[in-house]
Formats: sequence, structure tokens, C-alpha cells
Amino acid sequence: MFELPFKSSAFPWQKALRIVNILLAVSIFFSGLWLTRDIIISVFLKKNPQTAFMGDKIKTAPVLRTKDIMNYAGILEKNPFGSPMKLIPLTSGYEAKGAGSPASLILVGTVAGPKNLSYAIFEDKSQSRSAGQEVFAYGKNVYNYGILSRIEKGWVELKQGANTYKIPVTEIRITEMESKAPGVFAQKVGEKEYILDQKRIQEALNTPEQILTDARLLPNLHDGRQEGFTLSEVKTGGMYDSLGLRNGDVLLRVNRLEISSPDAAMQAMSALKGMDRVNLDVIRNGSRMTMTYQVK
Repeated sequence: MFELPFKSSAFPWQKALRIVNILLAVSIFFSGLWLTRDIIISVFLKKNPQTAFMGDKIKTAPVLRTKDIMNYAGILEKNPFGSPMKLIPLTSGYEAKGAGSPASLILVGTVAGPKNLSYAIFEDKSQSRSAGQEVFAYGKNVYNYGILSRIEKGWVELKQGANTYKIPVTEIRITEMESKAPGVFAQKVGEKEYILDQKRIQEALNTPEQILTDARLLPNLHDGRQEGFTLSEVKTGGMYDSLGLRNGDVLLRVNRLEISSPDAAMQAMSALKGMDRVNLDVIRNGSRMTMTYQVK
């Protein structure tokens, strides 16, 4: 008589436990699904890093492909907007030169003075002769061999990292030129008038070493700015001596072209080609004067 009430009271608890067990099983099942999905996604992303997620969907980002510039060569060759052109890649025919020993450098000459007015003229033997000579100012990189850290009369220093190279002026070509072309550069025919040998002018322009070694050229400063070059240590029988120039003369202009830097001096000398008359403006003993030269 006492068992029936006990059974009727235990039944609701058994039913509740069954429901809880079912809910736990469902939760464990879905948790397992989520965990499996995360594992699959993490493995997939490692293999394909360009895959992105948007909500519950997986979306693969498009792969950007860069085109070769030469793909556009056809457009330039046909060129509907003008004359046909040809596209040449920058990598062809050019190779960056790493720093090395400056053994192939030739120091043609120097202009020594204050750092901001000092220059050196170099030629790189490793390049073709058509490359010619180039003027470098203090602190500039010389053909990627090093920085021009010091400029003195007859020599310079190149700084390449922790190494410093001293390069003297080369005089071999000057000796060869003098042995092949003897004779005076100019002949005096008046107080300030001279006749220039056209052949010697051409030789001087082809070998500008003589321009820098037959005398020492120092920047002439006036009111803080450069005004020509002052001559000193003029070589007897040299080019400047033949032109009637003396120590202390200040070279100002050649045919109205100002000589304010080595570059300008080279341009002024190059302008002499083909001319039959040359006027050189100088300052001598504080007075301005013009020297006249007839080219024959």
C-alpha cells in the first residue's frame, strides 16, 4: 500500500533528468560541429592565406597579378597619338656598379680652395672614351667609387666606407701631348694682342689636363661670391705663359662667357672651337683689361 505513492512521486524527477540528458547531448553534438569547423578553417587558411570570412560564408579574395611593363610595348609601337616608339626595359644594358677599388680612376686636375669652391676632374678608364671627363665638387660621389672628401693641389682623397684612397694627378698624357706637339701656344704681336695656333687650341681642348696643370687656378672671391679664377705658379713656356698671362691675373670671361666654375671654364674653352677671334677679360694689379687673340 505504500509503494504506489512512492512511484507516482518519483516519475516527474525521472522525466526531468531525461530531458536534461537530451539537451546536454544536443549541446555536445553542436559544440563538436563548431569545433570541427574551426579546425578545418584554420588548416585551410594556412594553405590559402588569401581566403577571407564574411559571416558564415567563406569568400576567397581575388589574387592581384602584376603585369610586365613590356606587355604595353605594342601600344607604343603602334602609338595612335603620334610617331611610333619603342619601349626598352631599364634593366637591359645597365648594371649597377658596386663600390670597388678606384684603380681605374684618372685624376685630370684639381681646383683647390674653400670646400664649397673646390673641384676635381676625373676620368673613368673602365668606361668608354665617349664618356669623357667629369667635374666633381667637394663631397660628391665620384662614379660610385667613393665620396670626394679632400681636394688639394695635385691630389685628392676618396672616402669609401671605412677606407680612404689618395689619388694623385696623372701627368702621363700631358708628357705625351707635349712630345707630339712641340712649339708655342701663342705669339705676341702687340701690347695686348696675340696670334693663336688653331692646332694647339684643338689639342688643348682634347686634353684639358694642360689647362689645369700649366698653372694653379684658385677661386677668386669677391663679396662672398666667386668671380673667376686667380692664376698662380704659371709654368714658364706653358699655355698661360704663351697667352701673356702672369701670376696674380684673375680670369673673368672668355668671349663674354663668365668663368665662375670649372664647368663654366670647360664650356668657355669648348666655345673656342671654330672661332677666329677670342677676347679674354682679366684683372691685373687691380685693373680690368682685355686680351685679344687672333686664331690662325
